[in-house]
Amino acid sequence: MVCPYPSHLWQRLDWFFLLIYACLLNPGCAGSSQPALPNSIQAMDTQCTTGMAQILVGDGFMRILCGCTGTAETDGTYIQAPTSLTCHLSSGSSVVLFHLSGTVNRHQIVSTGTPTFVPSAVSDPSSGNPITVYTAFFPQTSTTYSFADSFNSAIQGQIVIP
Repeated sequence: MVCPYPSHLWQRLDWFFLLIYACLLNPGCAGSSQPALPNSIQAMDTQCTTGMAQILVGDGFMRILCGCTGTAETDGTYIQAPTSLTCHLSSGSSVVLFHLSGTVNRHQIVSTGTPTFVPSAVSDPSSGNPITVYTAFFPQTSTTYSFADSFNSAIQGQIVIP
């Protein structure tokens, strides 16, 4: 029996199905429901010091790396968007390092309430040289600073200063 379709069409379909298969195996592929978790930044690698906290911001999630002191804010705590992240800083602390580690999406941490703080630069992984760390300063004590990702408002949270 002879196939009624030209052989070059079948070759193209083979590539199409191979591409779909590869996308399904890659959790960071566009349209996937599972975010890719970067393995390059671990809590033990941050060298967190007294007076600061560090938060990893990825494509659709955040993870506390170190320095948050609330009861449910242990190092390594994973927060899937749209769940809000809360980070209580210790007394005398006012610095948070945001590690912008998205591999697909752009990220920019911005203030969403009062008092405000200076927004981060835009981190664009397709630029070839994305911003990877943003240092935020929270000078006002006894208050809560709210933030979100300007490219994905479901990534949101609060920094609580004692």
